[in-house]
Order: sequence, then C-alpha cells, then structure tokens
Amino acid sequence: MRNTPIGNRIIIALDRKEFENVKNLLIELLTELREFAKNCKYKINYKENYVISKLFLASYEVRKPEVERNINFQVALSFLEFLIKQSDVFDQSILINRFVFDLNQEFAEIKIFNIAGKSDTQLSFRTFSESNKLFLFNKYEGNLSKMLFSAFGLRQSIEMRIKRLLGVVCITENDEKLAKIRFSDFIEFISKNFQKFKFQHLDRESFTNIAKIYKWTNFSVHLMSSPLTWKLWKAFEFTRKLFMIDNTDPNHWNINSSVKISACDLVILRNAFESFLRRNNKNDKICVHWEPPEVEII
Repeated sequence: MRNTPIGNRIIIALDRKEFENVKNLLIELLTELREFAKNCKYKINYKENYVISKLFLASYEVRKPEVERNINFQVALSFLEFLIKQSDVFDQSILINRFVFDLNQEFAEIKIFNIAGKSDTQLSFRTFSESNKLFLFNKYEGNLSKMLFSAFGLRQSIEMRIKRLLGVVCITENDEKLAKIRFSDFIEFISKNFQKFKFQHLDRESFTNIAKIYKWTNFSVHLMSSPLTWKLWKAFEFTRKLFMIDNTDPNHWNINSSVKISACDLVILRNAFESFLRRNNKNDKICVHWEPPEVEII
C-alpha cells in the first residue's frame, strides 16, 4: 500500500471513511508538494492582490504562463493547508476528492498520482436533475454540482451586493419595460466614485479584483464548467472582504457595515448614477428605482 501513489491512497481512505488517515495523508501530500516546489524553484510568496489579478485573468489580458503556474501552485498549497486545518474531514470529503483530481490534472508532472481523469463539464440534464433534488429534498449527489452551484451563488452574491450599495431595485425605460444595463456600468461608476464608498476592507485595487472574480464565475455559470477547487476557494476567501462586518466598535453592530456612505453622499451618488447611466447608454429615458441601500448610513 505504501508504494501506491498518495493520490490513490487519499481516495481509498475517503472511500473507506478512514478520516484520521485522510488527514495524515493530506499532511504527507503537503510535504511532498513543498519539496516539489523547492526543487522546481517555484515562487510561491506572491502578495494577495497580485495573486487575484493573475489567478482570474480575463481572456484579453496578457498572460505570463510561468507566473500563472507559480500562482496556481501557491493557491493550491494554501487550499491544502486550509483542508488540513478543518476539524471534521468528513464534511470536506467531497472537496478533498475533487482537489486530488484537480491537482492531478493541473500538475501531472509531479507524478504522485495514478488516477483516471475527471470531467470538467456537466450535462444539462444532470444540472436539472441535481437542481430538482436540491429543491425537493435539500440534497444533491454530484461533487461537480456542488462546484457549479457554489460558483453560481458566488456570482449572484457579488452582483446583488454591488447593485444594492446604492439601493437599486430595478432600472426601467419610461417607468415601463426593464432597461438593459450592463453590470460593468455599476463597476465603472463605483470605481470612479470610490472615495465616497467607504469600503472597510477593500482598497481600489481589491475592488477591481472583485470585479475580475465576478467575470471569472461567468465561465462556470454559462458553460457549466467546473472551476478548480482552489480557485473557487480563493474567490470566496477574497470576496468575503465585500461582506465582512466592521467590528472596530464593540458597542455597535451593523450587518451592512463593510461599506459606509454618508447620507449626503448617498443623495449625490444616486443622482449622479442615474445621469451616468443615461449618458453611458445614450438613453435619456432611463429611470432608476430605489430601495434602502445595503450600506451603513453615517
């Protein structure tokens, strides 16, 4: 058994529900991967914003394969460390299984796996079936479905959070039909007025990277293509900054306190946003409908 590649041993231990052994094997795997990185002289100490900017590159951006590979490996190591720290390996068994196959696919030259390949895409029927099970029975069976549903949830949470910073309910033309507004309009407007949105955990570069993560999730959502486990994990970890509550004052708590806007600025921003949309979309009939924003008013 000891001569069996470690990837196989992890899958076998998961199948047998030998969860204490799984944790030990993950620690062994981490040691081997660190040694591999050292021997190959991988650079794995990039700063977070740089990691995000390269991990979620748009198709039109200039690519640096060696840097991307180093960063991919760095995040995979971080995700493995995260898995090891989890107290209940059973809860993470689907992720661990998926991670091993992802690692085998992305870094085959490590040669510590002897496992068949995985499918990255899911049939539309399977997605429908799994969605139906989730609705009716609050469960699903496929680990690919878990990844796809999670990517969809991440995408929607980013979109809703950004739109609700100003309290946008909907945008219409002549108060009748819904106007076709690009999500990029929201990103552009907030970026241009960034100082008025007092983000507690995001600087301007980080906000730009949140937008990159949003675009990246579209690949999974529209093509039903599973993201790498560590990339989706990193996307959630980084996007958390958009939602983290400000706990600096122990006597004050507000669920929307990750972003703060003055009451005066809110009025100015709403008027400016409506004008911006009309100008950007060359449509003077655009009308924005408002509700209380998901921010802390100061």
